[in-house]
Amino acid sequence: MSKAARLAGALGLLLTVSMAWAQAPDLQNMDLVLRSVPDGPIAKINGRNVPKEEYIDLYRLELIGVMKELGTTKVTDRVRVQTGIHSARTLVQHEVLYQEAVKRKLDVSDKEVEDSWKDTLQKLHENAEQGGDKKISDEEILKKAGKTREEAIAGLRKAMLVRKMRDQILADNKISVSDADVKDFYEKNKDGFKQPERLHLEQIFIGSRKGPRDPVDSTKKEQARHKIEQALKRVQAGENFQAVAKAVSEVPDKDNGGDMGMIPTSKLPPFYVKAAASMRPGDISGIIESEYGFHFIKLVESAVASDVEPEKATPFVRSLLGSQRGDKAVQEFCKPILENPDKVEIYLQLEKTLSNYPGFEDLLTNKNQPENKAQGANAGVPADNSPAKTPASVTKPKKSSKK
Repeated sequence: MSKAARLAGALGLLLTVSMAWAQAPDLQNMDLVLRSVPDGPIAKINGRNVPKEEYIDLYRLELIGVMKELGTTKVTDRVRVQTGIHSARTLVQHEVLYQEAVKRKLDVSDKEVEDSWKDTLQKLHENAEQGGDKKISDEEILKKAGKTREEAIAGLRKAMLVRKMRDQILADNKISVSDADVKDFYEKNKDGFKQPERLHLEQIFIGSRKGPRDPVDSTKKEQARHKIEQALKRVQAGENFQAVAKAVSEVPDKDNGGDMGMIPTSKLPPFYVKAAASMRPGDISGIIESEYGFHFIKLVESAVASDVEPEKATPFVRSLLGSQRGDKAVQEFCKPILENPDKVEIYLQLEKTLSNYPGFEDLLTNKNQPENKAQGANAGVPADNSPAKTPASVTKPKKSSKK
């Protein structure tokens, strides 16, 4: 899905982002991008200010998306900078689309907005219930999001208009993807359609440290050892693995019964892969000690490396090509406006603000970046925190002015 579609398609964008961020760790004090946001608007497009709040919402949405893809909140500063720059570009582009939608008198009906609003609330209620909060009301959702109903509805309507304008541009340019296009892309990128060796595991983990960066505490370690031994005995006695994981495990996937899903072996802790090598589906490992604490796993399923058949790849390829061509059409549409200094003023200058940050130039590229290792028992974290769709290059604004 394209970034534009992602923004416009997230029907309750402002509400959803605020809710998600409220549940995430408090990263604002340590986030060098958020510290660089000006007090006033981040840009002015055709005389209209783009509020910093819209930028912060979008940046948080993108960063949460990156964290979700990587399976960790410990993303590198390089990822934050790239995400911040990309978010600024995206927001400015969406403002151009919104203004053009208004100019063309495109509209979304009150019924469309209300239906989407109801769908958004329903999804938020479901998420709340999955998180254990079964009695949350619409008013409580808005309070947690820090939005009034009117603000949330306004954000929703704007997002829908952005999406409608994007769809209009795609229609005007007759954007389509033929079967021949899909086949040609697949043939040229066969190596990219290989499934690596994968393992589907369930895990139970007990930490031996008071905090992830604290030294091992001997008392805590002995308590952890005793707790993991008792948990293993319960499972070996026939108690349901997932029930025990929900009761005692100390990683986020405990809410899913310790189910880690199907993960490439390259993204799992080596000690998990080594233990699973001698296991068959249904087997339970012995206790595994790591620098983080104590673990044991259940092997649900294993899969050898294999090619992805063209039929299975087709929906993904069609969507990818459609998004790429759509993005290009939208960029070409916005280009004359964004390159006109009389129409666009950028106040958020991350390049300038961050230029004094040690190693700034390396934050914008992949150079000299140490690998981020998987943290604790949260397996499935890629070593390099590189957002798949965040560009590394930086385009400086054509014009900037003081607020």
